[in-house]
Amino acid sequence: MKHSPGNPGRFNAYGKLSALLQRSNEAIQAQRDSRRFNEALTIGEKLDPSNKSMQKAADYTEMAQNFRINDASTHDGVVRLVAQTGIMPSQVITQLSAVSRSSNQEVVKNAAELFSRLYETDNASIGNMPKDMQGFYLTVKQLTDAGMSSDAAIVEAQSKTYNQTDALRAQLSSVQSTREYKKERDSAANSAVSNMAHWLRWDPSADDQTPEAALFRNDYQMLYDVNYRLAGGNADVAKQMTNQQIARIWSISEVNGEAQFMKYAPEALYQYGPSGWIAAQWKAEKEKIMYGDDLHKPAPSFNRPSTEAGALGLNKPRSLVGGELILVPDLSTPRDKLYSVVIRTKDKNGITRDDLFYDKHGRQMRWGPSLEDWEPYKKMQQEREQHEQEEIMRGQAIRNFKDKHRALDEQYQRLHNERMDKFKDYFSWGSK
Repeated sequence: MKHSPGNPGRFNAYGKLSALLQRSNEAIQAQRDSRRFNEALTIGEKLDPSNKSMQKAADYTEMAQNFRINDASTHDGVVRLVAQTGIMPSQVITQLSAVSRSSNQEVVKNAAELFSRLYETDNASIGNMPKDMQGFYLTVKQLTDAGMSSDAAIVEAQSKTYNQTDALRAQLSSVQSTREYKKERDSAANSAVSNMAHWLRWDPSADDQTPEAALFRNDYQMLYDVNYRLAGGNADVAKQMTNQQIARIWSISEVNGEAQFMKYAPEALYQYGPSGWIAAQWKAEKEKIMYGDDLHKPAPSFNRPSTEAGALGLNKPRSLVGGELILVPDLSTPRDKLYSVVIRTKDKNGITRDDLFYDKHGRQMRWGPSLEDWEPYKKMQQEREQHEQEEIMRGQAIRNFKDKHRALDEQYQRLHNERMDKFKDYFSWGSK
């Protein structure tokens, strides 16, 4: 029976075919994601923890599927996975959370030991865990590191984290208004900045009187106050939690040239890949926008030697943009990890002005780093794939060689057996 153009059966068949193709494409993509994750696991390449495809690939690894919180023999695999890729399997977070309030000391002890190993391996990996759970396990770690027995540390941590009394809450509130508390909080903020700083760079300080430093202090103090209460008044645990949390939002960024505090800095939102890759990629993109096709054309050097002209800046093409291009976080940055491209100019009095940059179609330009599109990384990936293909071809050549010789050996053996059979027949005939 033929379907007319308006026949529902035709559309049903088309829908089934589309669904089949979609499932096929999803399966192919899942295989690619799995292969990408396994490559990172093998060579030790940190991946983007917010990448859902990589998270799913981590969750489907054998280590994650076999993980059991009360079976210490399954812990080594997930610790290695986190150490190599920076991604925490969902199963680990779920099971750590489930047992943190348990009264079974042995189970909690196994969980606390695993958390300690994960924290020491990659402390940024615990960032997706609930804050109260972080506070509990960090308190257990601190107390056991100080010499307290695991059983006593678990009881104390559960009491301070999950079973706070009204009296304890009132005491913590009173402590937080003291000068000593604020001094300790400021010291913790300075430690967070030290973690962001580079030795061979002139970096800002948490005590600077700039708008950015003031905003950083405000965010740090707010987080620290909450974490101090969650940790039951444990200042060291509050500092560890706050430093880990603030580093996911704030960084000392050099993407716009000199090192400066930046909220939602690219270095904070993209904590993976080779050192300096974000600034290098933006520099290349910025020059492409500023100079267009003239970027790689030699400019007139006024008959000077090329080295002298380069030193004087005469080889630099003329900019198509009337100012310096910089990246500025906007309201959408926390969601999409993209940045507004802004033109920064100075008037004759040295007063700075920032204006949004629009492309040739009149659209506001936004930009975000992409490791997969960074030329040096793409080249490295291509070389790796080429090496893998060469290894496959080499292996196939060896197999072909062995198969060929096996066939020759079998042919020789067959001919030899035929000759021997003829000899046997000859002597057998002669004996008759």
